[in-house]
Amino acid sequence: MNLKKMKKMLSQWGDNTVCNLISASPLSEKKVDALIPEDMKEFVDKKKLTNTLANNFFYNELHFRSAETARSFFHFCYLEPIKGVDVKPATHRVNTQAYLSKDEVEAGLKTGDFLKSALRISSNYQNAFVSDPNGGSDLFIQGRKDQNRALPNDIVAYKIKPKEAWVTRKTGETQRTAEVVAVLDSKSNKRCAGVFAENMLSGVHSVDLLFVPCDNRLPRMLIAKSSLAEDMAKKIKEIISRKIIFEAKIIEWEEGAQNARAVLTNEIGDPEDLQVQMDAILVDKSIDTRDWETFDVDDELPGKEWTITDEQVAKRRDFRNECVFTIDPATARDLDDALHVKRLDDNVYEVGVHIADVAFFVKPGGKIDKVASERCTSTYMPDRVVPMLPRRLCEELCSLNPLVERYSFSVVFKLDAEGNYLEEPWYGRGLIKSCVKFSYENAQHFIENPEEENIDESDFPEVLNGYSLETIRHCVLMLDMLSKKLREKRVANGCIRIEQPKIGFTWDEATKTPNGFFPYIRKDAHMMIEDFMLLANIAVAEKIERHFPDRAFLRQHPPPNQEKITEVVEELRKHGINIDHTSSRDLARSLEKVTQENAQVFQSALSLLTVKTMQLAKYICTNDVEDRYDYRHYALAVPLYTHFTSPIRRYADLVVHRQLAAAIGWDESFETPAETLTEQAESCNERKLQAKLAGEDGSDVYLWCMIKRITKDSEFIMDGVVTGLVEYGLEILLHETGFTLRIYYGEMLAIKYSIFEKNGYKAVAITWAKDNKPLGRDSVTNTPNKSRPGEALGTTDYAYFTPVRVSVVAGRDPGRLDGKLLPPAHLS
Repeated sequence: MNLKKMKKMLSQWGDNTVCNLISASPLSEKKVDALIPEDMKEFVDKKKLTNTLANNFFYNELHFRSAETARSFFHFCYLEPIKGVDVKPATHRVNTQAYLSKDEVEAGLKTGDFLKSALRISSNYQNAFVSDPNGGSDLFIQGRKDQNRALPNDIVAYKIKPKEAWVTRKTGETQRTAEVVAVLDSKSNKRCAGVFAENMLSGVHSVDLLFVPCDNRLPRMLIAKSSLAEDMAKKIKEIISRKIIFEAKIIEWEEGAQNARAVLTNEIGDPEDLQVQMDAILVDKSIDTRDWETFDVDDELPGKEWTITDEQVAKRRDFRNECVFTIDPATARDLDDALHVKRLDDNVYEVGVHIADVAFFVKPGGKIDKVASERCTSTYMPDRVVPMLPRRLCEELCSLNPLVERYSFSVVFKLDAEGNYLEEPWYGRGLIKSCVKFSYENAQHFIENPEEENIDESDFPEVLNGYSLETIRHCVLMLDMLSKKLREKRVANGCIRIEQPKIGFTWDEATKTPNGFFPYIRKDAHMMIEDFMLLANIAVAEKIERHFPDRAFLRQHPPPNQEKITEVVEELRKHGINIDHTSSRDLARSLEKVTQENAQVFQSALSLLTVKTMQLAKYICTNDVEDRYDYRHYALAVPLYTHFTSPIRRYADLVVHRQLAAAIGWDESFETPAETLTEQAESCNERKLQAKLAGEDGSDVYLWCMIKRITKDSEFIMDGVVTGLVEYGLEILLHETGFTLRIYYGEMLAIKYSIFEKNGYKAVAITWAKDNKPLGRDSVTNTPNKSRPGEALGTTDYAYFTPVRVSVVAGRDPGRLDGKLLPPAHLS
């Protein structure tokens, strides 16, 4: 090593505390001791010696207690070289700390020196956050070193760093920083999808391959070449070049190691296959996709000839002669809710909400129950559904199909024409026979055409069980009238609904790829069903909380993060938009007023802003919440809420069915302890979130695929709105899809950009170019040029809420969209 290289190594030493001792033959501990100067021996922390060859050498490690001593040892060995041993600073290392012992952590948590939180790692893996259990703002954990080998969602113990280590946010405010001292509970997904990196490793890691997870919140991983099957090892270059996706499992992440160590568990497939992309997403989100046929559960399911029994008929309320019907998406196969309605008097209505009695078939502690309690939810992807329960239950035994007798768990309401209770709801198990499966489109037709005569019955499914299409029409209109009254009351009480775009896809039957998309539009029929499901959920929550005050399984929604919403309100005020967030009612009214003035622009942008301030709704066991007031659901503005109406696809609803059965004195008790319910609530929260993210990621990949296909032959232009000025560019929200992308100044067809302040908020002036060439980037720094020569087409100011047009293209990675900001129409 020459002097120049040595000095460079010393100047870049940083906080590295490890030196590599590289030798052609194994080193003994005695020989290593002899290499260390006497005055440095007391500063040696540990030695890691190896008998394994890597690239024809043995890479041993000498760990010191400080970076300064490690640096001094390296310098000493340069001045006095050791025969047969090459000493170099250890690379591929992060100076993480050993985890504190259980006793040390418990003591620190008791004194308040340490705090406890789930670790949230952002898509930029260097940035992570933890919550303050005392109610303060989130703390920032910067870099892998301070994350200390913790993975996303791990429950960690952390300590707050000294004030001099805190950081200044873009708003000018100071943000506290922290570092992880121990992982208390590993909640992370140690299985992940990914590909092998193209670059081959050298030195100590020449015996490994580098594995890059699709989820970039996870560390890169080392996979030993020796662990590969022989046929795979032979074609590894082809596998790497084709970017074949594999599933890997993290087996360890040693203290100080930059990379975790993993093993391959499965080949997922070719990334050009959309189904493979979906499979990879499901792996990353820890979705259990095993087919129910692989589980031995036939003994827990009734035989094919199963029918209702006389014993159950005698015990249940009989609704078979009522006009019961379902309203669902046209393609739905798991029908878990049905309704009946009738007018009892001039101002008295009976409404029955009938839910599939899944708890009758799925017994606590059984094999089906165990798998369902782990899955917690069905997962809906663009190309498939991963069911929580066996399909025989979902689509046959529990599905409320027309003209078949089905067991139900029902809540029957007696309401006046204003939607007020006239008496306590009736709760109980029932027996129904649906007379028709209506689609939302069928119901919407009646709502939009209430006076229609000469209805063409061929446009509707056949009505069975002795009822007519006219009867169904009458029932739909009654339900619609009552639902609107219920909705008015909820809005008056402060219910807030944040509309976010959701899209579906059309298909090319030949290629099985998406060739178009459409937005899901909530119409009166959708809201009508939602209104009665909310009514039932609220009623059941009240019932089980009265009966199980210390063990009720509820759905809680905390109020918005006050620090975040205050920031948003202040930012909006600068733009001349006044938002009152004193209560959910005030917030709802403010948002409604603003969006009425410019529906599309403000609704999209304000929805995004508001969602960012909201905390997630979550399942709770009441035993874990000290103040009963904190059971409340902020967005619905109700003191008690739960999930009861979808037990085919949500395990939480199944728990609630069991609690309700015990509460009404059915022939079974509910003995699950509060501690078990707390664990189940946490599991349901995590699985529900991961299923939601999987569906969203799948939708993003399908949209990416569709746009990639379309833009081969033509431009794909979408309308959007500016939702932020980021470093060197704009953040744009696309109205139709809800997709957010970033467009940087260097790629804009401009000759100049300049940032300025207007009324206290930031804006950017972009001078568009007549020659339609991009502004370009600096060849050294790769930052956008501030200006370039050229003739101006015109100048436009951009800030939050500015409407824009974007030419959208598929990015390099699946699910990523890029775009080109287009000049305003009057300049085109």
